[in-house]
Amino acid sequence: TEILASASSDGRACLWNMNDGYRICVINKHNGHAVSDLCVEPRSTINSKCLLLTVGWDCNVKIWNVKSGNGEFMGDLKGHTRPINCIRFDPTNENMVATGGWDGIIRLYNLVDKQRKAILRPSNSNQSVSIRSLSYSANGVYLASAHMDGQIRLFNSRNGSCLATLKGHSKPCTSLAFSPNQNGTQLLFTGSADRRVKVWSGSIGKQIRVMHNQRQQQNANDSFTSVCFSQRATATETDSSLK
Repeated sequence: TEILASASSDGRACLWNMNDGYRICVINKHNGHAVSDLCVEPRSTINSKCLLLTVGWDCNVKIWNVKSGNGEFMGDLKGHTRPINCIRFDPTNENMVATGGWDGIIRLYNLVDKQRKAILRPSNSNQSVSIRSLSYSANGVYLASAHMDGQIRLFNSRNGSCLATLKGHSKPCTSLAFSPNQNGTQLLFTGSADRRVKVWSGSIGKQIRVMHNQRQQQNANDSFTSVCFSQRATATETDSSLK
């Protein structure tokens, strides 16, 4: 059975049966705080389980086994003291995840022992600007973070070094995504409340292209809230409707 997971601001995550569209399980362990993000790793080798991770504004990372569809709770990842906005699996290591939140720090965790393995932040910066989104490159080497000050930070996820701070958005950077090409050129796409999507070299952080929202003259409130890749194209969501 194919299962869809959804997160909600009411503090719940839900599992849905994709065959009939019915909800099969409600996950509720974030103490009524918003569940801000989730991610699924169906390939997990941890006791042959399908893992779902949820993060929320209660500062907690929750681990669930959803292989049977019943949402078995498996524990927490500790270390955050402020609300968490995003979580991503390392595409080359199903036991590693990255989290980001209001404190502007990226934390890397190993799911086998549930321990934090690294903290990523620029060594020359004392700023704590909230992270809105994270994205790994397809080869797992690069990890990018989108910040509320409009900046994007590019890290080497293997040694924790900050490779570049990308400046180009005039308003909060709300989302980002690496191109899915694992062996070719790594491109990083970033979306912002400034109604622009920018394209960067994913390895050196050089700006390559700017794409404008064609509706900005009609509705000044429009902004890019999400950027993601299909197999053949880039898709963006620019208003409150889901397409």
